[in-house]
Amino acid sequence: MDHRHSASSAFSSFLRHDGNSTLSSPSESSSSSSSSSPPPLFPGGLKAAMSTSHSSAAPSASSSNSSRRAREGDSAAERQEGRRQRGAAAAEERLVEEDDGMVLPAELSVGHAPEVATLLVSVARHDSQHRRLLHLLTRLQSVPGFYLLLLHLVECQQSCSLLAAIHFRTVVSASWRNRECPGELERQRVRVRLLELVMCQKLKIAEFLGIALSIIIRHDFPRKWPDGLALLVSRVNAAQELGQQHRGLMCLHLSVNALVSKTLAKAYVQRLGPELMDLVTKYWRSSFSHCLNHPKDRAVSHKMSKLCLQMCRNILLYALPMDEKDGPAVSSRESVRLFFSFGELISGAMPSKPTAHQNAQERELTRICRSQLSVFGDTMRQTMQKFRREFAPFLPFVKATIATQLSAAAQAIEVANQPTSDNQEDGDDEYTIPDNLDDFEDLSEKLEERYKKQRKRFAFTVDCLGYLSVCLNEKLLGVEEALQLFAVGQSADHCLQVFFARFLAMTALDHRTLTRHPEYYHLRQNSGHQAGTVGGAAEQFFVSLANAAPKPICAHARNLYSNLWKERGRSSVQQQKGGSSAASGGGAGTGAGGLSALAVNPSDWVLQMDAILRALGLAREELHMEVRFGHWFSTMLVEMLQPVYPGYVILQRRIAWLCGRWRHQLGLAISEPHRSAVYGALLSMMGDTCFLVVRLAAARGLGKQVKLANYSKKELVPHIPTLLSVLFRLIHATVHSDTHVELLLMLQAVFQKHGRQLADHVGALIECVNAMWSANENHQA
Repeated sequence: MDHRHSASSAFSSFLRHDGNSTLSSPSESSSSSSSSSPPPLFPGGLKAAMSTSHSSAAPSASSSNSSRRAREGDSAAERQEGRRQRGAAAAEERLVEEDDGMVLPAELSVGHAPEVATLLVSVARHDSQHRRLLHLLTRLQSVPGFYLLLLHLVECQQSCSLLAAIHFRTVVSASWRNRECPGELERQRVRVRLLELVMCQKLKIAEFLGIALSIIIRHDFPRKWPDGLALLVSRVNAAQELGQQHRGLMCLHLSVNALVSKTLAKAYVQRLGPELMDLVTKYWRSSFSHCLNHPKDRAVSHKMSKLCLQMCRNILLYALPMDEKDGPAVSSRESVRLFFSFGELISGAMPSKPTAHQNAQERELTRICRSQLSVFGDTMRQTMQKFRREFAPFLPFVKATIATQLSAAAQAIEVANQPTSDNQEDGDDEYTIPDNLDDFEDLSEKLEERYKKQRKRFAFTVDCLGYLSVCLNEKLLGVEEALQLFAVGQSADHCLQVFFARFLAMTALDHRTLTRHPEYYHLRQNSGHQAGTVGGAAEQFFVSLANAAPKPICAHARNLYSNLWKERGRSSVQQQKGGSSAASGGGAGTGAGGLSALAVNPSDWVLQMDAILRALGLAREELHMEVRFGHWFSTMLVEMLQPVYPGYVILQRRIAWLCGRWRHQLGLAISEPHRSAVYGALLSMMGDTCFLVVRLAAARGLGKQVKLANYSKKELVPHIPTLLSVLFRLIHATVHSDTHVELLLMLQAVFQKHGRQLADHVGALIECVNAMWSANENHQA
């Protein structure tokens, strides 16, 4: 109720009733408005009323000032109490003024449409009078007829139809649960009018009206509006024009989403489930066919067909009846069959040529089909647990579709990883390792855009790998069946090797990021950044493989590692030029040492070994009883730390990561003879002579060792001065606050574990923290 009188006064500056209105209602000239027009919402003479309100407010302001000076005391408590009393008195004065100065009509009608339309436009300007006008508009919501008037503006006032739809959505969301406003008669008329308008407006307007309709249906269905959902379904089913069908399906999708979580409405929704599935099937077939055969309307039909697939997910999950004994009812089984027919049609429509040999039209069709299959695969993954037995007959089709997609994805990844001039990203030569926070953020934004493009390109591949993981977890697929999808007709070792090389190996974009922006690459290795990527989905799939058949998968992985280990002599470069410089000067990641330490080809031994080590680290729990990591590190892994391979930095970073993954076994007594060697190697990799990405990975790996509950102190005690020294230098070598926090947490763990042994180093720690605080004072961590 604040600022009522001032709101009406402010509105007079926007509207004057001298016979000319800013906006006119189309209904005023119709034959239906034969009766006299209603009295104006804001009577004439508002300019005088505004001056009156300001003049009447002036004495109270002066008296308020005099009373403030009289009431102010010497103490702070008295001044605060005086301000509180003055604020309460001023609020009471405004309330009395506004109640006396603004008289609302008994009911709003079509004749008030121009004034309300002008008010909506004025509120949208966000000028100095915005708060007063918004309060005036809020007061009108309590007047009968306001909701119907907004719907009239949506239909008739083209200049403010979108504003009226937005405000209608807002007031419905805020006030529809209020039993007094609007009245029951007006609610009935609003529901009928909204069903008529929601499919006849533009898409953006229909979206806001659809949201309002979903709110109304959730609140009123089924008690106050028992036929609401059935009426909406019938209207959508009767739509003829493609745009109307799209808008109607969007509103139906929003309404079903709103109802599935309501207990009282769930039974009613399930009764309409088969009818909803038939409706979605009809519109998906027509829209997908229209998308393939009519390029001009492809955008609308493509969105509509994807919306149908999204509706299928909700229908399968929530809107289908279930038998208590036998699981899904007969209608549910039929719905599952219809759903899989979508996938068969999409797969059949996809061009069979490789993407590199397709013309522009075929590439567009491939993009559309992959986008549709992405939604289809996501729906399969979410509904498979409910319809486990119903999905079993369609597994041959699913396997064939996934095998085709994985083969195409493997070719695309191989082409993307080729070090050719045509495949290099624009501006790679402009990238240099950032030495301050601003350069770090600029380069991170550029690289993040490239990762987004990569995720979008391989979205369906990620869905296929995720679906395979679910199939393995639910025992729908065997391990051998899943592996055969990567190389049909080959041995399990070969299939696993193809999987490692194409889906777990470092991509060209990862390699460029590691080279140009090592700190950003280090921060990306957290699990949150791997979501939605091919590498993250491949990791989940391999973990599912290892869980389903630990011994066979671990045996295959060890066979691949042993065979690749025997070939290491062919890839060593003991005699390469500049080998000594490669081992030194690598901290900056530039110069001759940087080129020999980082430059690799996709088919190199280093990348293959990196992928296998990544898999062995992921399966540490399954390999726990088969592998003694300490012995493995001392006999084999320590040799790979030497700078004798092109791209040896990749192996150094991966071995440091392995030390963190196998930390639990390193804390056991069986690893005690090798623990000192592991700590020494990690401290050596944290030194200034190593590349920054290796130093950060080694610090993370050693930090995980220190944080263990069964951490053994005696092996690290001799290295404490060296550890603190390299940690302080590493903190100064990085620029991002997230990296600083990670390193500080490691320092905190070291101080907690070793206590008084570090008393001599407290001063150096305080200086380091002060330096970091100064460097990050303008960064919102």
